[in-house]
Amino acid sequence: MTTKDDKMQFIRGMVPIGVTALEDGRFLSVCDAFLAFTGGKREEFMGRTWVETGFFTEEQQRIFLAELAGKGRVENLEMPVRDKSGALVLGLFNAAVLTLADQRRLWTVMTETMERREAYGALLKSERKYRLLVENINEGIWQIDKDAFTVFVNQCMAEMLGYTVAEMLGRHLFTFMDEENIAAAQDNLARRQAGIKEHHDFVFLRKDGTRLHASLMTTPIIDEEGNYSGAVAGVQDITERISVEEELDKHRRYLEDMIRERTAELEGKNVTLQELNTTLKVLLAQREEDKKELEERFILNVRNLVLPYVEQMKKGKLEAGQKTYIDIIETHLKEIATPLLKNIRQFNLTPREMRVASLIKSGRTTKEIAKVLGAAPGSIDVHRKNIRKKLGLNNKKANLLSYLESLEQ
Repeated sequence: MTTKDDKMQFIRGMVPIGVTALEDGRFLSVCDAFLAFTGGKREEFMGRTWVETGFFTEEQQRIFLAELAGKGRVENLEMPVRDKSGALVLGLFNAAVLTLADQRRLWTVMTETMERREAYGALLKSERKYRLLVENINEGIWQIDKDAFTVFVNQCMAEMLGYTVAEMLGRHLFTFMDEENIAAAQDNLARRQAGIKEHHDFVFLRKDGTRLHASLMTTPIIDEEGNYSGAVAGVQDITERISVEEELDKHRRYLEDMIRERTAELEGKNVTLQELNTTLKVLLAQREEDKKELEERFILNVRNLVLPYVEQMKKGKLEAGQKTYIDIIETHLKEIATPLLKNIRQFNLTPREMRVASLIKSGRTTKEIAKVLGAAPGSIDVHRKNIRKKLGLNNKKANLLSYLESLEQ
């Protein structure tokens, strides 16, 4: 108290309570001011303890007696109490041990100023707002002490795990997880004790044994002396999101397996096709070899088995017309036995042009060819021009007979 007004205000706010026995704390006398403050009757207090009257809670009684035992008196101990209207008031308690009629008694007074009333009312209002926010936020709030025992959870957090708030309070953090995750939790607590604030995911066990996948924003609680006194976390349930991610991952792996199997199948078919292609190439090559062998055998047979008899027929007595036909037959057989026909096919000559070219190559004139083929000489000249055009000799002075002979080489 620094000023006279402060002292007077303190005195006006002072409420003498009365005298209690030092041994058991029972009221021996009660002041009128205290009865006026509580709205009670004297007989309701006499012979009863602070707790029995309902003015103190057991916890307040314990704190009060601990203060008295430690100092031999009580000095400026702040505790909330209720006045006769039921409103909470922040009282400042002082108590001293007096000797009355050779008996040690405890004299107690309480100071309740308007400023304290208003300050405490504002504190309660602020706490109600905080409680309203914590209890209605769509997120779990979980606070533990320095030994990891639960000191606070909101309703949302308790519902996430399938417990009531009362069931969670006082329980160790590790009782809400399996053995596998305890080691990870120990590492997390070590970081909180080191003052590290972080966001991480974790898996808890619900009351029914199912898993709760959670996303946590954890913050260490450091006291005024810089010591770790616990931690608080905001907790979000991400079980459904994890379930969807796992299902998507399952489908992704399934598709990857299908693609691998299909790829292996296609690679197998590709190998088979390559083998078939190789086999086909071998067969085609063999066919070409067989064809070549057949052509060579045919040519050899024409030379050895047919042409000798044609030579014999030419030596016999033949009419002029017969001799001419025998010569043509011999010429064609010789052409068959030479590469001419095979080489000349690439120029796409008509069958008539092929016959004309063969007769030209054998040295026949236009008239002789016309007579053999039964056509007019003019028609044979047209065939000659077409043959030269197809052989690419139109604008060249090359001799057609010489060019046809060169195709045999």
